[in-house]
Amino acid sequence: VDASGFPGGRIELSGRVSSQFVSSVLLSAPYAQQPVELVLKEPPVSQSYIDMTVSLMRSFGVAVERQGALVYKVPRAVYANPASLQVEADASSATYPLAIAAITGGKVTAETVGADSIQGDARFAALLGEMGCAVQQDGTSTTVSGPPPSQRLRAVEVDMEPLTDAFMTAVAVMAVAEGTSRVTGIANQRVKECNRIAVMVSELGKLGIEAGELEDGMWVTGVDPATFAPRPATIACHNDHRIAMSFAVLGARLPGITIGQKDCVDKTFPEFWAVMSSKLGLSYDVPPPEACSGAAAAGASADASIVMVGMRGAGKTHLGESAARALGWECVDLDHLYVERHGAIMTAVEQHGWPVFREREAALLVDVLRSRPQRTVIATGGGIVETAAARAVLAAHWPVVQAFKPIEDIEAYLSSDGSRPDLGTPPREVYARRAPWYDEVSDVDVLIAPRESDWGAPQAQLAALLGRVRGTAAAAAAARPYSFFLSLTLPELSADRPLPAAIFEGSDVVEMRVDLLADTSTDAIRRYLALLRKQSGGRPVLYTVRSVCEGGRFGGSTDEYLRLNEVGLRAGCEMLDLEAARDGPPMRDMIARAARLGIGIVGSFHELGPMPSQEGVITALRRCCLGGAAAVAKFVGVASEPSHALLVHSAAAAAELPVPHIALAMGPFGRMSRVLNATLTPVTHPLLPAAARTLRNLGFSAAPGAGGRAAMEALLRKEGEWFVSALAAPLAPHETGEKTSGSLYEAEERAAFAPPLRAALEAAEARRAAMPLADAIAAIDSSGGAEARLALTEALLLLSASEDACAAMRSAGVFPVLRESRSLLLLSEDETHRPVVEANERLVSAFHLQAGGTTHAPQPSAPRGQFVWEKEDAAREAAAAAGAATEAAE
Repeated sequence: VDASGFPGGRIELSGRVSSQFVSSVLLSAPYAQQPVELVLKEPPVSQSYIDMTVSLMRSFGVAVERQGALVYKVPRAVYANPASLQVEADASSATYPLAIAAITGGKVTAETVGADSIQGDARFAALLGEMGCAVQQDGTSTTVSGPPPSQRLRAVEVDMEPLTDAFMTAVAVMAVAEGTSRVTGIANQRVKECNRIAVMVSELGKLGIEAGELEDGMWVTGVDPATFAPRPATIACHNDHRIAMSFAVLGARLPGITIGQKDCVDKTFPEFWAVMSSKLGLSYDVPPPEACSGAAAAGASADASIVMVGMRGAGKTHLGESAARALGWECVDLDHLYVERHGAIMTAVEQHGWPVFREREAALLVDVLRSRPQRTVIATGGGIVETAAARAVLAAHWPVVQAFKPIEDIEAYLSSDGSRPDLGTPPREVYARRAPWYDEVSDVDVLIAPRESDWGAPQAQLAALLGRVRGTAAAAAAARPYSFFLSLTLPELSADRPLPAAIFEGSDVVEMRVDLLADTSTDAIRRYLALLRKQSGGRPVLYTVRSVCEGGRFGGSTDEYLRLNEVGLRAGCEMLDLEAARDGPPMRDMIARAARLGIGIVGSFHELGPMPSQEGVITALRRCCLGGAAAVAKFVGVASEPSHALLVHSAAAAAELPVPHIALAMGPFGRMSRVLNATLTPVTHPLLPAAARTLRNLGFSAAPGAGGRAAMEALLRKEGEWFVSALAAPLAPHETGEKTSGSLYEAEERAAFAPPLRAALEAAEARRAAMPLADAIAAIDSSGGAEARLALTEALLLLSASEDACAAMRSAGVFPVLRESRSLLLLSEDETHRPVVEANERLVSAFHLQAGGTTHAPQPSAPRGQFVWEKEDAAREAAAAAGAATEAAE
């Protein structure tokens, strides 16, 4: 910026955006090159703050002449310090403790803000008086006493233009007042730290409190704190101090509120949390993420009545009765209750029409929730969402469960049911209208698979989901040691052609790759997920949306990314994979909501470029912990050499993460990382179609290099012995019948190699299918090729770094087998196999030093790249060992 001074003269400026612009010009004007005439184009907002600026300038020796309401004349001058200056306390900050007195029925005195204050926000106490508080104010102090708990505050309509910074505090109080309040004169608050009006509306909506925007303000309909059960929510503060402090006020009266970005109060009131605690006795908790799981932990009652919504014929009553039996609660069907009070529904509709029926239905819902606020499952009619009044009641309640059933199944059911009145419109059109409303008013979904005839699965799903919603049960633990997830990359599932049960055997979790689906509409995802739960035998689901930049197919916006993940969250998937690179307030809100449903978060990062350094992998893994919110941290890189498999493994160990980790290297050089990985290792299965196993995007497989579970049960130390399984020849490659970028082998060679290893594995223990290293080497010698030998070389190279491993191999009789093995012969001079050459050279040196007893050294006369193992006497062994020490250390 090149500055040439402030020329001064006539300046025209809008005062409608913010008074701060006006004050900045006034404060600078005395130093202009000529006197300033500031002309405002229209009456400004927050006039009191401009008056404060003019008063302060007068105290420092500069007199500002005001002509009319819109013109200010400022002479050229130099500020002079006054002998003394009294600085008022911040009236805006004082609104928060005064509001807490109003909202809780307490009494608070602000000792340094009174009637003589020139700050607009000093008028906030008068507003509280209009709402029903007792207010005492003298020149320098203000005392507010809230009404007793038995008496509700009153709703008001108020122009807050003189005190715009206090409007959020006022709205927090209005949220528990009786009736609908309206605040106007605050349009400028849309251009502050955030769009404060929009944020207040959206965050109140999360709690189930009705609010909306006006042209220059907003409205809010208060709830009764004595009976209202808010939806637990994390408030997205958008780094705005006043949003955080205002919802802290509301949190003093309503449970279930978590403040995100609590440190943003540092901007104006860094001692806010401490003052509220020490002076007012409020309790603020900063729990670890896992302590927030469940609605009960967030403040909602575990006994709060459960409301079921969904289309007619979706199974709400059937599922509601099942849930009530399991909980030992009462089940109320609103349609049955309507018949008891008003007669047959069909007759009522014929005589009075749908509008009258809907009005009675909404009133019945209100009555049932008031009379049965706890320990009741309430099954509503399919059209309960047709009126705004009923939607508002449902949105304000927690929890509301949506029963989702494919529309074609509902159509088939309704066509055979003549006991209900005609909707007047085809069911498919009715559903298209209602679907957004069902999502709007509900909190979680229970999914019924297409053509489901056995209600046992959805009943079990609902029971598990309600246990987590109510905070009485946790999701099934999946991230345990030596666990595996099946990476399912099918673009669609079919009810007619279910997946064989064998595909899921041995896998602890099944991953649903949402970004690979042929149809990613909300209903299509729900269908897929319902079928997946059914066909997998109810296995825990890892719900994943992988971005293009991280090796997937999703290329949409962050809003669309969150929309897709919202489907998995509402369905209660046991695990949710969230990309750490997208971390921010919207995702933090999703993480907090997931925690309350007992959903484990996998914080993930996939580096598709060169493998980072060890420190880079450590940094990435720590970021994937998502500040302690993740249940698993996942890093995946691309291996360009065998050492990268060990790099990600050692980096994960050095990171000292507070949660389990997944640390993998893609590609043929990275297979060993899958063996070393102990938690949720991705696998596939040979029965999966090749078209679904290969992700062409960027040339990588969906789970690059993954083998079947048996292939991953490798290098497990059991009773002092090291094992190697079919890693040397993966039994279920993603790219069956095809080459993959970087592959060193053909499918035919692998197919010939697999049978002997498969036979050995099948004969081993069911849960730890593996084979002794010596047997694996012998099998490779008889049937293996380039790929098998490269894998074995990698395995042995890693083992050679461990004295314990060498001792175990020596005691297991592995070294005599190695001496006779053809697997350590280099395949050719071709540079294609250069990694094998280099790995073998290092391997020979390592075992030459560590094997003990008999030394195995290369024969000097052998052709380059070919080693011949032979016995040597003890004297030559000692000399060779000493001579190789330096090389091995390097």
